[in-house]
Amino acid sequence: REVWVASMGQMNLRANDPDGMCKNMIARMEEVLPMQPDIICTPEVFPFVGLPGGKRPPLHECAEENSGPVLDAFSDFARRRRCYVICSTYTKEAGRYYNAAVLFNRDGQYVGQYRKINPTEGELELGVTPGPLDPPVFETDFGVIGMQICYDVNWYENWMKLSRKGAEIVFWPSAFGGGMMLNSLAWMNKYYVVSSTRNEHPTKIVDPLGQDVVCTGRAGNWI
Repeated sequence: REVWVASMGQMNLRANDPDGMCKNMIARMEEVLPMQPDIICTPEVFPFVGLPGGKRPPLHECAEENSGPVLDAFSDFARRRRCYVICSTYTKEAGRYYNAAVLFNRDGQYVGQYRKINPTEGELELGVTPGPLDPPVFETDFGVIGMQICYDVNWYENWMKLSRKGAEIVFWPSAFGGGMMLNSLAWMNKYYVVSSTRNEHPTKIVDPLGQDVVCTGRAGNWI
């Protein structure tokens, strides 16, 4: 199988509000379309990063359940561009808020979401709820994928669970690059790992041998 994966960095993206950041990210995603990607991944809760003053809106104002400005924009992109999209944003259900990675299929339909199992102390203080302890995998038309988010990199057992469930690619939206931890996790679990990171932190694809396939540099905005 030949699978084309695109992953976005957030370097040099600034906006006045989340709507503007979403538009900027979609414009960056448009740059990879000549290569006809099967799936595109975005960085951790990117709509709320790079805003004036660095302050994020309260969760009750920005988290979305089934639809909303963020989810609808990326669902529409997936439908128009006929590719899977992983949109990393805040979601909510039954009064609880999550740091989530939401998967849309080529028709723009909601497939499912992974909710960050291990929020940071700061996120817990903001009201983020830890996700279910058993991470899901998702069937796509090109293979089985899983997800982890940022701080989850420190808990090996969840990455191992994804391997046991048949994940072939694990996507990792994050605020930082992760370094060689990603290479180790890819090698130990024998699957590809794809990061999508913010600012100057490198975004990369790691193969099942633990080797970097491709990585953004100082001037690279996506892979």
